Order: sequence, then structure tokens, then C-alpha cells
Amino acid sequence: MNAKFFTKMLTAALLGVSFVFLALVLLGRSVTPAIAQSGTTVDSDILTNTTWNQAGSPYKIVTNTVSVLNNAVLTIGSGVYVEFQDNAKLHIQNGRLMAVGSPVLPITFTSLSTNPSRASWEGVLLNSYTSTIEYAVIEYAREAVQIDNSGAAPVYVLSNTMRYVDGAVTGGPEASTIAYNEVYSAGTGIDIRGGTVLIHQNRLRQIDNACMSLRHSAGFGSTNNTVSANTIYDCGWQGIWLNGATNLGLSNRI
Repeated sequence: MNAKFFTKMLTAALLGVSFVFLALVLLGRSVTPAIAQSGTTVDSDILTNTTWNQAGSPYKIVTNTVSVLNNAVLTIGSGVYVEFQDNAKLHIQNGRLMAVGSPVLPITFTSLSTNPSRASWEGVLLNSYTSTIEYAVIEYAREAVQIDNSGAAPVYVLSNTMRYVDGAVTGGPEASTIAYNEVYSAGTGIDIRGGTVLIHQNRLRQIDNACMSLRHSAGFGSTNNTVSANTIYDCGWQGIWLNGATNLGLSNRI
């Protein structure tokens, strides 16, 4: 009788240990994502080569402007989220941005707000050395990508999705490529004042104003650009407006 009682007690003890162990394992599994989702706060300029990866994601911009300076390179990897407080922007002022995601794991630039709208944050401003934004989703910005490189070096804006923005690609790029992007639910699409730019095979729809315009403004020309194989529809104002010398429009669908 005592032996049976001892056996029952031992079995119960072992079961209790097993349940405690299982609870600890499950607890550990539930805690890990919470730690990962806490992310990384960014509240100062970037002065040295820096990489943002999934381990530190999301990166939260909590100051009005984060600038890349001192010839530094900011590299952003696949699957990374970059979240901006209201009116904040990422300014590539004297350095480079290499933001290259993948079709399966794009980079996401978005708002920190729980109730974002168009122009919640300012956007990404590129105005120094060669930079690339490829396979990214950019949403809720005032101007998703603003290029003002003044001929210093080409900029590549490739295979991105830009949505819920006031403007998709704007500014005065020179010798740059804007290709394979999808833009929808925007105030304006591609609105530039630069030269020798290839605008190729983009898809624009549900645009309030001009879907695509290449135009003159004070201090900027719009010449020698090639606009080819783009698909454009549901524009509130103009499909493609070429206002400059020797601009080529080839095989676009409007």
C-alpha cells in the first residue's frame, strides 16, 4: 500500500515539474516577440556608416529631421520598418542611402501614428551622392521621395509602392532612374524638374492631380528626359505633361 502511494506521489510530482517547464517555455516564446517589437529609437543624425536590419526593427524616427552627414552610408535591409513621428523626415544631406529590400520582404517607410493620413510625415529627401531606394513601401508621407541632387550623382528609385501620399516622386533629379514603381491614392504622381532622367514602366492610378509632369520652374530645366512604357489612368488633371526641350514620350499607355 505504501509503495502504491509513493508511486502516485512521484507521478504527480513529475507531472507538476513537466507543467512548470512547459509554462516557462511558452512564457519564453511569448516574451521574445515583445522584445523584438520594441524596436530602435532614432533621435539624432547619422555620422558614420550605419546598417538598419530586422533585428532592430522597427526604427522609430522621433525627431523632426534625421540627417545622414559626413559622407556616411545608411544601409537599410529587407523587411525593416522605419516609422516616423508627425512631420519628421529622413534627409540624406551629405551621404548615401542604400535602402534595398526584396519582393518578398520590402522595406516599409510609414507613420508612427495610430491613425495616419496623407502627409503625416514629410518623406525621404535625397540631395547628395548616389542613393538607391528599391523594393520599398512608402506610405502616409507628404512627398514620398524628394530628389534634389543638382547633377551631383544619379539616384535610383526602383520597384517601390508609394501610396496615401501627397506626392510620390518630386524635385529636381539629374541623370536618375525612376522605374517599375507603383503609385496609387496620391495627390500627385511623378512631378520633376530635372534633366536626363529615365522614367520607365511605372504604373500610376487614382491620382488627384497630374499623374506625371516634367516641367520648368525657377532655376530648373526639364530636358533630355525619356518617359517610356508607363501605364497611367484615373488622373484628376493630366496624364503626362512634358514641358521642356527634347523630352521623349515613348509607348506609354494612358
